[in-house]
Amino acid sequence: MAKVLKRFKRLQTQYFFFALTIVLIVVVAITVVWAVVYLGESFDTALTVPHPNPPRIQFDIQGFQKLNLPQQ
Repeated sequence: MAKVLKRFKRLQTQYFFFALTIVLIVVVAITVVWAVVYLGESFDTALTVPHPNPPRIQFDIQGFQKLNLPQQ
């Protein structure tokens, strides 16, 4: 009976460590994915230069007529 309990205890310990290994692999994978996404967003924010919208250029026909330039 003692041998059976020892074997059961050993299997129980192995299953515990196997489950712990799976949990740790999942946690490390999630951490790595999160870090890569975070770094990608940070680099994108740091390297992107905001471009202000240039003012619209409008032709002033009245000002052109006031110049009295000779027509070609």
